[in-house]
Amino acid sequence: MQTSSRRLERLDVVFDDRNAVANGGLVLPMTLAGRLGLRELVDANVHLGDAPGRANPGA
Repeated sequence: MQTSSRRLERLDVVFDDRNAVANGGLVLPMTLAGRLGLRELVDANVHLGDAPGRANPGA
């Protein structure tokens, strides 16, 4: 079996500009949410009726 070198466990976030941190703190929480399947869980269980954005509550 071939292993991939493109795994999230090997992800390094490096900033070469002290002001370039927009969304920098979201990498780990979004990775966890994706692995847990939170988008699918929310889509299956949250119903917003006629509210704006009701088509994709998990997004």
